[in-house]
Amino acid sequence: MAPDNLGDFFSNVDRGRRDFLRKIIAGAAFTLPQIASFSLEGPSITAAHANAANHCANQSIPQVIFTDFSGTEYQDKFQGILRPSDINPGTDLAGGGRPSLNFTGGANAAGSTWLTQLKENTLPGELCLVQMSADVLFHAYNNTKGAGLLAFRNQATGKGLVLIVFDAGNSDLLQLAVVDQVGKLTNLKTISLGAGIGENVWYRLILEVSNPDLDPITVTGKVFRHTVPTNPNSPLGTQVDGNLEFSGPLPIGLDPTGDIGLVARAVSAVADLSVTNFTATGFEAV
Repeated sequence: MAPDNLGDFFSNVDRGRRDFLRKIIAGAAFTLPQIASFSLEGPSITAAHANAANHCANQSIPQVIFTDFSGTEYQDKFQGILRPSDINPGTDLAGGGRPSLNFTGGANAAGSTWLTQLKENTLPGELCLVQMSADVLFHAYNNTKGAGLLAFRNQATGKGLVLIVFDAGNSDLLQLAVVDQVGKLTNLKTISLGAGIGENVWYRLILEVSNPDLDPITVTGKVFRHTVPTNPNSPLGTQVDGNLEFSGPLPIGLDPTGDIGLVARAVSAVADLSVTNFTATGFEAV
């Protein structure tokens, strides 16, 4: 799927218009193949975005969740699960002044996981495609730390699906894993990003899951640079290495209608990383 999605659309709209459009889209149902464009001095939802529905059926209805963690959005909409006192809204740790959710605190050689999720997942059940994205920033390098997306978290088992991009010097990684109730990761697929991740610049992390209610599921993970590296609201630039691709049964203990949110992970490192522009889109076949 091309990277122009509703997250990109929102990120190119100033905050006043963004809040207005978010309220409209969150309460509306769209038939994607009929959407050609929506223009407001530049931003648009294009036919390329409509093609997302081709993963599902001829027609799909998108349901959208978006937050940049400005104001009281985090306190109002999220609840911390693992290390909640070290997950706090503010401005980005690089000093750019961007509204962000910041993950702080250290981890020893055994590693530690930070996790927060939406209090209410408003995405419908029986989805044919889930697409999530967020912009992440690593403030300083020290050993291995990562930030990522959480999906399908089962409250009964405490397990969820996570896609995490790691800053690890010359051994950066993109990892798909199952996280359990105490933060332990069970790897499903990992690809090398070389030395593709730098500090104090923003990267767009994208997770796509097709047919989460069926067997097998298909998962794609991607990381993109921004054309203005210090601006998470700038257009996407080049991709960092290739796609992470996974196909197989939904891991035992996950819930395809479960909770969504954000995750961070560090090993022998201080987390000090920021996340903004969290977007989740669920495509429901009609």
